[in-house]
Amino acid sequence: MSIALRVLAAGLLALVLAAPASARVIHLATTAAIENSGVLAQLLPRFKQASGIDVQIAAGTAAQVLDLARRGEADMLLVEDDWPELDKLNAQGTAGKRVPLMFSEFLLVGPKSDATGARGKDAVAGFKKLDTAGALFISRGDQSLTHLFEQRLWLRAGMKRPKGGSHRDCGCGMTRALDIAATAFGYTLTDKATWAAFRSRGELVPLVEGDPQLVVGFSVVPVTLPKSTRAKTDAQKAEEAQRARDLQKFTQWLLSAPAQAAIAAHRVAGNQLFYPKAGKP
Repeated sequence: MSIALRVLAAGLLALVLAAPASARVIHLATTAAIENSGVLAQLLPRFKQASGIDVQIAAGTAAQVLDLARRGEADMLLVEDDWPELDKLNAQGTAGKRVPLMFSEFLLVGPKSDATGARGKDAVAGFKKLDTAGALFISRGDQSLTHLFEQRLWLRAGMKRPKGGSHRDCGCGMTRALDIAATAFGYTLTDKATWAAFRSRGELVPLVEGDPQLVVGFSVVPVTLPKSTRAKTDAQKAEEAQRARDLQKFTQWLLSAPAQAAIAAHRVAGNQLFYPKAGKP
């Protein structure tokens, strides 16, 4: 297990041990981009006020979220709809039915001068132009959900990655990738939330946005408790039943009008980041 994952798991365990025995807690695992967007800070206190249930967040990379689910250290996931690992979790019986919650979008950003001509409303066409021009593209290269989304766009453009030598894997987070792109006058794919909060833009501007190909949906997914051959005590059965009721209550609340309105109202630097499940970016 990596150092980062050990720290994440240890922190989650500490939260569990610190909670009073009678406290009702849901452990939600999600990506750092979602937590850093601030939308959960708008939602979770309202849910606790309405239900008395505390939701504690464990945020990390997609791989770390996956590991927490497999280890049974998360009750629910908040992840991208097209996350390929969801199918694996379903096949293993680890994940329940996903419930669509909200939408956002990615942006292709690059130098304002845009010598490649990538600017437009078609992300795949833009990626093809980047490849043809041999433009510097900064990829996160970290198997994050953003990186996986980027890889799908390259595949739609007809390649696994650009053929030229100007594709740089930074192995870093989104803010660092934006920093590199801004300094090196390169291009990158960014989630809308990180871009809205990013201040060291230099010559970087959005070149492709509003393309349906850049829309990304997010869902909540309950984590299924591992099966055991041992007989369960009445207390264990009651605890599991309460957990199931709490997860259902949380899911229903997230889909309620007040929660969906809070998602739509959330702004960073005046920018709407997410759209309710019934809406469109």
